Amino acid sequence: MRRSSAGAIGAAALVGLAGLTGCGSSSSSPPSPSAGSSSSGGTSSAIVVGSQNFPESETLAYVYADALKAAGFTNVTVKPNLGSREVTAPALQAGQIDMIPEYLGNYLVFLDPNAGVLSVAQTDATLKPLAAKKGLTVANYSQAADSDAIAVTQANADKYHLSSIADLSSVAGQWTFGGPQECQTRVTCFAGLEQYYGLHFKAFKALDEDGPLTVSALQNGDVQAARIFSSDATIASDHFKVLADPKDFQGAGNIVPVLRTPVATPQVLAVVNKVSAALTTADLVSFNTQTGAPAHEDPTQVASAYVKARNL
Repeated sequence: MRRSSAGAIGAAALVGLAGLTGCGSSSSSPPSPSAGSSSSGGTSSAIVVGSQNFPESETLAYVYADALKAAGFTNVTVKPNLGSREVTAPALQAGQIDMIPEYLGNYLVFLDPNAGVLSVAQTDATLKPLAAKKGLTVANYSQAADSDAIAVTQANADKYHLSSIADLSSVAGQWTFGGPQECQTRVTCFAGLEQYYGLHFKAFKALDEDGPLTVSALQNGDVQAARIFSSDATIASDHFKVLADPKDFQGAGNIVPVLRTPVATPQVLAVVNKVSAALTTADLVSFNTQTGAPAHEDPTQVASAYVKARNL
């Protein structure tokens, strides 16, 4: 769900974040940089959990927030659907949110675009000191993973004998690639397809974050290949083919909470790490099934039911 440097987009978005209360948010304004900064770990300390602009991130934000509330942290709110990482990462560093569920490899390359291809453990070890320099603490990563993926329709996969991203070399010059706007410059997305695989597509079409626009464009042939998420529940139902990534250029997709260090007390981390240990990739698929079409269940309700069922 996701890499690139913040650049001008992130700076501009951060300026406008103060006006984003977020749909379903239980707080009417962004917190001050000191929110949640109590070193005592008291349950009244304010903790604002943010999410990126897609349902899985939103559901995860509510899962972590509900678990903190269940553990006795009484002043926890959620700012959902704030935008892409170009918005949320600067917001976290500025103290406008206190915590966000991130994706291990994508967040590393956001902080260091030259990090390269690493194992999960190497990614974690490399990320932690980089985050610490920005006043952030990386909690334990989860075994639950959702990586960026490149998909085509099963019909095109059969017609052009596509099983790997490398196989796209025979058709890329005649095809349009679809993904969210930030995908065009991300090394794990469109830009990385050229860098790692030497692929040159005819065009790039800006869509949404693996939402209905992406699904429809791929189904209808408006784009012939697209960036989706590996935990997307529509992969099977819509007959999409996820292409293998032999160069592993999209990185580790493990869920990892990132917190402002003043908020990351031992008490908070104990709760957050317990949630991460409970999460599975199957849970992510389930979240996406429930919040996606045709069910369209409310992420707040999906998260609440999950926390209760797992006794978190």
